[in-house]
This record gives sequence, structure tokens and C-alpha cells, in this order.
Amino acid sequence: MHDFFKLRIRPWGFLAATGCLALLGSVAGFLGRYAWWLDIGSHFRVQYTVLFVVLTVCYLAGKKRGWALACLLLAIINFIPVAAYRFPARGYDQVAGPSLKVALMNVNSELGKPDEVARFLLRENPDVIILEEINDVWMRRLSPSLNGYPGRIVQTRVDNFGIGVFSRTGITSSQVVYFGTADVPSIIAGMELNGQAFTLVATHPLPPGGAEYSRMRNEQLDCVAGYVSTNHDPLILLGDLNITPWSPLYRDFIRRSGLVNSSQGRAIHPSWPSFSPLFLIPIDHCLHNAGIAIKSERVGKSVGSDHYPVIVEFGLKDKPE
Repeated sequence: MHDFFKLRIRPWGFLAATGCLALLGSVAGFLGRYAWWLDIGSHFRVQYTVLFVVLTVCYLAGKKRGWALACLLLAIINFIPVAAYRFPARGYDQVAGPSLKVALMNVNSELGKPDEVARFLLRENPDVIILEEINDVWMRRLSPSLNGYPGRIVQTRVDNFGIGVFSRTGITSSQVVYFGTADVPSIIAGMELNGQAFTLVATHPLPPGGAEYSRMRNEQLDCVAGYVSTNHDPLILLGDLNITPWSPLYRDFIRRSGLVNSSQGRAIHPSWPSFSPLFLIPIDHCLHNAGIAIKSERVGKSVGSDHYPVIVEFGLKDKPE
């Protein structure tokens, strides 16, 4: 009877169980269009790839060649979507004229640290700031740091979907728009750089925390895609989209919108969750149409939020003669 209650962990059994869980998650992700909970599995392609490579090495070391071959095959299957996003490699654009540095931050209204955000703004000195999850308390705390940004569109809220755009240069037009039925605000700002007009869109769909939230996230992305596909000015879109590039629903958004992710072919910029490095995934995005030239992009240091900031420097491409 005493032996019955002993916890026995057999190494090969543990590896097999780990591999089976990763297999279920990776297969589920390919079926993400059929159920919200299946789509959750799509976001961890990098982690699945690394895990199956590690399992391959372990099984080879244990002379279990059949298991090693199966894990290698699964590593390749999961790496294909990652490689499709990462390759073919492309360099950053050469920007002959002036450029703007924009910083995107989901500050986490409940747990974030305004003082850390203020220090980040002082250090980075961006030309345009997009803040998500801001409320009136955050605006009061950040007010001294935002004094140098006369152009601003702000929609604070008591929940986690307040949003604001702050610019050193003038904003020529502004709209707070509610895409879809989720009743969360997005911002459309008309701006100019070197006398040429462009459009900046900031948006923050709901997280996919259930069937209804997922439906409203997908609906918002679909409405945003419909809007940007009809905009013929240079356009740049930034926001915590609560989706990764490996979701089939993200690919639907890209096809309909016609936008390109500024990271595609250049790097993978995981931004959430900052408190769990092993599970970091890219959900804070910068996307643009053909009129935008991306000079650089990177993920910034922690500002106390569960999201890392994303910093992008961009310019406008010359209009064809």
C-alpha cells in the first residue's frame, strides 16, 4: 500500500508525455479557424520547434531512433510556418528623407509602472507614442512626460482598452472609431511627414479568452482590414492585436488588408508575456502598406508591463513620377 502512493517519474515517460502535449497543441493550431481554443495552439510554433529539437537530441542520445525521427519530423512541421514568416530575409529600407520614431506600449493599466514608462520615454525620445490600456490615472501620472507632444488623440477608459496617440508633429485629422461590435476604441490619425500625408491606425482588439471574445477579436480585425484595404495613402498600423503571425486568422487578416508586417523577413519580435520568457510570443505588431519604408524595428526593455514596448523608425516612400 505504501508503494501505491509513491510518485514515480520515469524520464522517458516524462519526455513522451511532454512531446504528446506539444503534439496536441501544434496540431490544434492548424485547425484554429474551427474553434477559438484550437487557435490558441497556433501561437507557440517557435516553442514547439525548440522542444521537438531537444526531444530529438534526447532520444538520439538514448538510442531511440524511431522516437527521434518522429520528433525531428514534428520539429520540421512546426518550423515551416516560422520559416515562412522569417524567410526570405530582407533588409531594412533605405530612407532618404526624414523619418519618425514611433513607440507602441501596452502599459497594463492595473499592474504597469508609470515611472518606468516615463523613464522609457525620456530615454527613447520617440516622435510618436501609442499607449494602450490607459485610464485617467495613467494620464495624470504621465502628463509631465507627454508635455512635448501637442498632437494627441486620447480615449481613456476604466477597463483595459483605453488608447492614445501622441505626436510631436501636428495631427491633421483624427477619429476614434469602434471597429466591430466589441465597443473598444481604435484611433485613426491623419499626419504629415515632409509635406506628404500618411495615415496612422492604432488598435487593440480583445484577447481571445473565450468563444465570444475571440469572435469579437476576429470581427474587429476583419473590420480593420476592410478599412485599410480601401485607404490609398501611405498607412501604418500599430497595436496589441492579441494574435501571432502563425494563426490562420492572422493570415486571413493579412490577405484581406494587404498589409505587410514590418518584422516579416527581418526578425521575430516577441513582446508578451514579459514575466515568462519561455512563452514569449509576438502579439504587438507594426504593419504597413506599400507607401511606408521601415528603417528599423526592435523590442525595448521592460517598462514594468506584461508587454515589452515595440519601437519602429519609418519614413515614406517617394511617390512614382
